[in-house]
Amino acid sequence: MKVAISTLCILFMSFFAYGKQVPTPNLNQIFEEYFQLTKFQSIENKHLTRADRDRCRPPSGRGCFKTACSNLGAFECDDDNEIDQLLRACRGNYDGDCITKSITFMHKFEYDDLEEMVTLANSCRGVFDLECVDFMCERLGSFGCDDLEEIASVNKKCAGY
Repeated sequence: MKVAISTLCILFMSFFAYGKQVPTPNLNQIFEEYFQLTKFQSIENKHLTRADRDRCRPPSGRGCFKTACSNLGAFECDDDNEIDQLLRACRGNYDGDCITKSITFMHKFEYDDLEEMVTLANSCRGVFDLECVDFMCERLGSFGCDDLEEIASVNKKCAGY
């Protein structure tokens, strides 16, 4: 009897859900949700530390340029033109942590040439809060944050662009 009732419930729910697409949040909605969460957390934690709460994090020790070059092939970062392109792309990056974080979501072929790494480094410009990148990629799911274009959009949104 219980099996029949649960089967009817499943059929009933699937009948009404048939043809209706479950809405997926877009980047703006996810970013706003993250912004609201961090706003509340900073208000909650305000009394625990200094009044102005210095949010600067210490540098990781690996700069953007070093991180970018180490993730490229041996012949992708070895002449003046290539080095200049990466150095320009790394301007405004805090360190190499954004690149390191971003590549964890992608397959190696998404960032294995100079043009792709320049795109990734440019998207990391101004990204301070790596938790934002984590949060947005978690909400977008593994297929919503697994290629260069998607992670570049997330990085730019987290940087405030």
